[in-house]
Amino acid sequence: MVRQIKFAWLSLALIFVAISAPLTLNAAPTPKTAIILAAFGTTTNAFPTYDKIDKQVKERLSGYEL
Repeated sequence: MVRQIKFAWLSLALIFVAISAPLTLNAAPTPKTAIILAAFGTTTNAFPTYDKIDKQVKERLSGYEL
């Protein structure tokens, strides 16, 4: 009896997966390309320079996530 119940649940789970799998193919939108600006080993004196670079990149590449 326990074996039949386990088999029934397993069958139900497999049917659910088989039905829902095609629906998940288009579930998530295609991610957009992102640009990452990074600076390592800087001091606070360099922040104005990086802010200027950040502003210029945002102006020139406005179609990308920064």
